[in-house]
Amino acid sequence: MRLILTLMICVPLCFAQKMIVEDLDANMLMEVNDEGSVGSITLPQGSAPPETADKLYNVDGVLNWNGSALIPSQTGNSGKVLSTDGTGTVWKTHNVPKAATVGGNQDLKITKNYAWYQNIRSVTITTPGPGMVIAIASGTIDWESKGWDLLLASILSNSDPNESWDAENEFYRYLTIVTDYNCPDSSDQFASFTCHRGFNVGAGTQTFTLWANKYSSAALVSVLDVNLSVMYFPTGTAVFSDSQQILSEDPQIYRENSVAFPPPRAR
Repeated sequence: MRLILTLMICVPLCFAQKMIVEDLDANMLMEVNDEGSVGSITLPQGSAPPETADKLYNVDGVLNWNGSALIPSQTGNSGKVLSTDGTGTVWKTHNVPKAATVGGNQDLKITKNYAWYQNIRSVTITTPGPGMVIAIASGTIDWESKGWDLLLASILSNSDPNESWDAENEFYRYLTIVTDYNCPDSSDQFASFTCHRGFNVGAGTQTFTLWANKYSSAALVSVLDVNLSVMYFPTGTAVFSDSQQILSEDPQIYRENSVAFPPPRAR
């Protein structure tokens, strides 16, 4: 196909001029415009060419280069931000860090023993997209018996260790253990504790719960004023993967009156 290059000049009454590149059917392929003190280039709207490498072209009003839109259409994308995966650019919802917390006055007696688990505090957060959640729980333990006292605590997401093998196994993988070291006079003695964990999340509603039990029916344990906070960071702000988790060795067996650390229980 041969091209026709047309140069239009208007003198002496005006100085506007343009350069037009057309095909033999008079279809305008490109136009260079005189805008007074500046210039502009018009590329007609159309579809992508068969070969897009190193080419600039207009697809339905969106300028494309090398097979990808330089700036996708803004229509219907109010409040979003441009994002790229290294090959293309798209508008995405602007995910910002979020946080939720629950806490305050609390005096909760732990009634669940070995193989059963008690909901201490729960907090729910809606995450707009993939990212990471940091969950932190802290509070005070009141040791109320003179025998061996023990608190087992763990933070889980959207799961109940009383109803699921997987949740129960996860409870023990991220376990925090606090003991009174068999203090001979532990009536109304206190200790502080903290649980900390990271979660990979997607978009949706996530409920994070601090679960606990006192292991032995003979123990008298209460938790006071527990605070549970969760903080969401969108992907790109924080990175967390299973390969980066440092898992401690299985806890050493705790024994008192021949009571051993609990194995998986039959349901």
